[in-house]
Amino acid sequence: MYNPRVGVKRMKYDQLVVAQGYNYKECDKKKFLDIFKEHHFHKPKIVGVITTLPSKDKDGNIIPDTGGRKDFFFFINNKDIERFSIWRFNYSFRWYEDIFYNHEEEIYPEKFRKKYLPRW
Repeated sequence: MYNPRVGVKRMKYDQLVVAQGYNYKECDKKKFLDIFKEHHFHKPKIVGVITTLPSKDKDGNIIPDTGGRKDFFFFINNKDIERFSIWRFNYSFRWYEDIFYNHEEEIYPEKFRKKYLPRW
C-alpha cells in the first residue's frame, strides 16, 4: 500500500517559547502567523494560552495582586532556533527554559509543567 509519508523527514519542533502577557485569541491567529511568514520562519506550532497562578513568597504564602496573566505558548521549528534567538527580543518572547532556570515556573499549573519539561 502506498504511503506518501514514507521517506519524508518530519520537521522537529523542540523549542517552546512563551509570550508573557499575550492573550492570544483565535482571531489573532492570522496576524501572529503572518509575523513568522514575513520574517521567513517556519510556521510555529501553537500550544495555547495559560493563565498564571499567584506568586508565592519564600514562606509559600500567596503574594496579593499576582497571577491571572495570560501567557501564550508555542513551539518553533528547530531550524529557526539560531535566527529566532536574536529576533525574539523584538517581541519579548522568552525561551521556556529561561523561566525554569530563573525559578519562575511555579506561576504555571503543575499539570502544564509536568507536560512541558525543559529540554536543555
